[in-house]
Amino acid sequence: MKLRVYTLNSRNGLKSDAKNELLRYVFRVRYRVYHDEMGVIPENPERELYDEYDFIEPTSIFLAIDGSKPVGTMRLTRYSERYKLPIFKNFENELKNMFNIHGRIREGRKFAEASRFTVLEDYRLGRSCVPAILTCMMYDRCVEDGITDLMIVANPGQQKLYENAGFEVFGVKKELLTG
Repeated sequence: MKLRVYTLNSRNGLKSDAKNELLRYVFRVRYRVYHDEMGVIPENPERELYDEYDFIEPTSIFLAIDGSKPVGTMRLTRYSERYKLPIFKNFENELKNMFNIHGRIREGRKFAEASRFTVLEDYRLGRSCVPAILTCMMYDRCVEDGITDLMIVANPGQQKLYENAGFEVFGVKKELLTG
């Protein structure tokens, strides 16, 4: 394995278009996992999965490439008043009511959301170090940015994995399509 990992964000010239070659690798890995493997998003002719959070300043995207093959990616979005977090789309009431996110922000806490964590099947836990490397890079960025609270929306089947990593469950389970 000849692994390289890139960090893409506005600090290092991330462009707000889908033409960036490294970004297209990210979007294609996501599509392969979410569409081809899991079947939770509809087919699209681009065979890419992205949204508006991939192009905003508070986002960093981590991309692992083995040789010339993109094999895994993870996104970290830092909370900003302008953009909020991707989690707000489906869990805004829970964040406001059960978690008191705005009160915590006023107390000086800094929030971020890890999302779109996708690794090709041949590179998952037990088969390679790609998931661990992407997670470590994401945690390092959180420390660098002074993040005090990290959130993730997870598949219930992965709940134990995230609990073992220190995450706590809050809110109610929702049936969601990723996209």
